[in-house]
Amino acid sequence: MKRRLSAPVPGPGELRIGSAVFDPRTDIPGVVAVFHDPTVRIVRPSGRTWYATRISVRPATDREKRQLRALAEHRRKQLALMGSQP
Repeated sequence: MKRRLSAPVPGPGELRIGSAVFDPRTDIPGVVAVFHDPTVRIVRPSGRTWYATRISVRPATDREKRQLRALAEHRRKQLALMGSQP
């Protein structure tokens, strides 16, 4: 059984468009793209998007932010290679 870690619920104004967040339901970090109260649309560097309830996500840790930056860099390299293909 997965152990759940309690995290504080983000307060008003703590999440903004562009904020890195972690969604425990999917167990992956992403970036807030749009607010649709009471949900937020989260996007990954790959382009995958999903909705989560605003109170269920938390700000991403430094490690999760590094993961998102690494994924974004990998995606940029993939797209550059695809653009250079004949």
